[in-house]
Amino acid sequence: MKLCVTTASLFFATALSLHAAKWEEYGFKIINQSQEDDKVTLEMTDAQGKALTAHYNVATASDKAIPIVAQLQKTLYGWKSMQVKTIRYTLLENSIVEVQVFPSSFSDENVDFMKNIPGHLFFIHKDQLQYSFRLEVNKLFVKIKGYYTDEADLLKKLKQAVKDPQGFIIKRDPEYFIGKLEKLEEELEAQKGMNHRQEKELERLRAAVAAMHNTGVFSGPEAIPEKLLMRIVELKKQNPAWKREQVQNQLDQEKVEWSKKQVRLVLAVYFSEFD
Repeated sequence: MKLCVTTASLFFATALSLHAAKWEEYGFKIINQSQEDDKVTLEMTDAQGKALTAHYNVATASDKAIPIVAQLQKTLYGWKSMQVKTIRYTLLENSIVEVQVFPSSFSDENVDFMKNIPGHLFFIHKDQLQYSFRLEVNKLFVKIKGYYTDEADLLKKLKQAVKDPQGFIIKRDPEYFIGKLEKLEEELEAQKGMNHRQEKELERLRAAVAAMHNTGVFSGPEAIPEKLLMRIVELKKQNPAWKREQVQNQLDQEKVEWSKKQVRLVLAVYFSEFD
C-alpha cells in the first residue's frame, strides 16, 4: 500500500512540474503551488506582474489551455473600464477554460457597476469566449449572457440593464417572445378573416354594380344569376386570353343560359374588359 501511495505521489509531482514548466514558457511566474489529491492550484503572476490563479485536474487538463489563459489574461486586464484584483481560471477537459474575474473597480460614463456585481464576473472559453453572470439592480437580478466581442459591446449591454432592468429582462425572456409570437399569430388569423370578409364584400359590390347595369327598357336592376356570374369569372381566370366570344362559346357547350349583355357586364366589372 505504501508503494502505491508513493507511486501516485510521484506521478502527480511529475505532472505538476510538467505544467509548471509549460506555464513559465508563456511568461507566467509561479508564486505558490498546492495539490489535493489530483487537483492542482497555482498562484501566479503574468509577464506584466498581474495576478491570477489556475486550478486544474492533472489527469484531464491539457497544456493547450495555457496559451488560451495567456490571451484571456491580456484581454481582461486590458479593459479600460475595469481594474482587476485577480482572475481565477479553471482548466477543464478539451481545453475548456472557466474564468472568474474579481474587479476592484468597474465603471463607465459615470455608471458604477461595482454596486451591481455580486462578487465576480463569469466567463467560459469554448472555442469562443462567452459570458454569463447576474447584476442586481433595484432588487432585481438581471441575467447578462452572450458571446464576448469586445469591451464596448458588453458595456453597452450592462448600461442598458442598469438603466432599465425590467425592460432588459422582458426583452430577453423566452416567455416574452412566445407571447409576442402568439399575439402576432392571432393578429394574422384576424387579418385573414378580415381579408376574407373584404373579398366577400367586394364580390357583393361587383354583383351589385353588374345588376345596376343589367336593366331592361321597362325594368329596373336585375341581378345576374349567381351560377352564370361565377362560371364566367371562373372561365376567364382559367383562360386569361379568352375574349367574350370564346367565353360565350364555352357557356353554350355547357348549356348554360346567358345573354350578351350579361357576359359583357361581368367581363367589364370583374376584369375591366370592354368591347
